[in-house]
Amino acid sequence: MLRALLCVVVCLFVFSSAKADTFTLTGGPFAVSSGGLFIINAFGPNGLLIQGDAGDVSQNYVFATCTPSPCAPGSLLNAGGTVNAALFNSGSPQLTTGTFALNGMTFANVFYEGLLTFTGSTILPAGFVNGDDVFLPFTMQGQLQVFMPCQVPPTTHDECQKLADIMLTGAGTARATLPQSGLQSVLYTFQPVPEPATLGLLGIGLLAGGVLRRRTRTRSRSK
Repeated sequence: MLRALLCVVVCLFVFSSAKADTFTLTGGPFAVSSGGLFIINAFGPNGLLIQGDAGDVSQNYVFATCTPSPCAPGSLLNAGGTVNAALFNSGSPQLTTGTFALNGMTFANVFYEGLLTFTGSTILPAGFVNGDDVFLPFTMQGQLQVFMPCQVPPTTHDECQKLADIMLTGAGTARATLPQSGLQSVLYTFQPVPEPATLGLLGIGLLAGGVLRRRTRTRSRSK
């Protein structure tokens, strides 16, 4: 009885502190392949950690498409798509769960729900060859809900307690692997987004550098 009460108190604390917040992922990978494999091990502020992996070979998820197709130099590569976080709860031959951490608390055997949308595109370079890795920037946003199962270890997808309901954002570099045949894959690596103040200082520095170069050229011409 005491253990159950403690769990309820802890869950309410985590949920109340994260139910309306937006978190920006600052590191870690998310991988998807056309064979139905999903892996995430991303982290962010306040000790945020989202881990999970699963495969759903019954469906073919393609996150790297080219227009025109097949992929060739000059094609527009779209490495974006929407992931249903519930896929991390699938798996074969047994049910898959994840690990979630926030505010110094870690919960194993959690279920995920929600949609995460990835956006990123680029024009394939002139020297592109099928099978090459293509690197391009991406952004991500969406909603993630985290649930405790009704029993541990879970044998069914029964959700009994909501731990968190948060908005997620992120950005970084994606690596798309585009073989002519076989599995395509995209590896998204989250990176910190420069703060506005940092960008402002960078802009001032570039502006000052340009002014100094102009003055130097003007002086050299006058001599």
